[in-house]
Amino acid sequence: TTNALRLPSHLSRQQLAHHCHLPAGTFAYMAAMLARLSQASGMLVRTPSLSRTAAIVSLGPHDVVLLENPELHTLELQTTTPTALGALRQVSQCLSQLRASHFGQLKHLLLVELDENVFVRVQDVQAGFRSGDAVLRLANRSVPRMEVVAKLNHVLPAHNSDGTFHCFISYRQGPRDSLATHSFADALLGQDGSQLRLFHDVTSLKSGEK
Repeated sequence: TTNALRLPSHLSRQQLAHHCHLPAGTFAYMAAMLARLSQASGMLVRTPSLSRTAAIVSLGPHDVVLLENPELHTLELQTTTPTALGALRQVSQCLSQLRASHFGQLKHLLLVELDENVFVRVQDVQAGFRSGDAVLRLANRSVPRMEVVAKLNHVLPAHNSDGTFHCFISYRQGPRDSLATHSFADALLGQDGSQLRLFHDVTSLKSGEK
C-alpha cells in the first residue's frame, strides 16, 4: 500500500520498507474478506486458519497463505499452485473494496520477486510477456523470455506453445442451465473460435460416450 506514482520500476526490500505503509487493521480486514470468499466458493478444502499475522484460506482447490510483514509494511501472498492469477485477482478485488470502504487514500501494487531482493510489478511482467518479445526489459536489465517463464510462470497469462486455449464447460443438466450453457458456448466461440478448443458435452460427445 503506497503511492504507486512515486515508485521505481523495481524495488529492493529496503526500498519496500521505505516506500510502503500498511494501515492498522489492513491485514485483519483482508484475512476476513478472503475467509468469506473461501467459505462462499463452494469448494472449501479446509476451514480458514487465522492468526494475528497469518491466514491460510482455500481459494478454489488451492491453499493460499496471506502474511503480514511488519518490517516491510506489506502483505505477502504465498501459494503452491502452478498459477496464482486467480488468487491475485481476488486479492486485488478485496484490496479495492477495502480502499472504497475503509481506506480512501489507499493505493496498492502487486509485486513479484524476480531475483533475490529484486521485486517488479506483476503488471509489467504480464505486459512484457504479452508483447511476444524474446527478451523482456525488467528491473533495468534484459531478461530472456524463457527465464521469465521459468521463474514467474505463476503470474503469467495463460499460454500454450501452439497459441490455443482449452475450455471445459461444466454445468447441471436441466432446461434452464442447458439453454444458458448453449448461449455461453456460442459467445465464447464467437469471440475467437480459432484460438479456443471448447469441450461442451452436447457438441463434443457422440451419443453413448462418457
